[in-house]
Amino acid sequence: MRDRTWLSMVAAGWHICLDVADLLLDGRPIGSIVADEAKEFGWEELRDGYAERLDLD
Repeated sequence: MRDRTWLSMVAAGWHICLDVADLLLDGRPIGSIVADEAKEFGWEELRDGYAERLDLD
């Protein structure tokens, strides 16, 4: 990625996707999470955490 600032956002999005897949495989499907709805599932906190871990602050 040329613009490294996107890394934390992409990682947070994939993190939520994997959480949804985990719930589905566990027999507790919640459907897809898109756009602003992701914020209700902690996307912003995940983004900030990944930014810190990836030293993107």
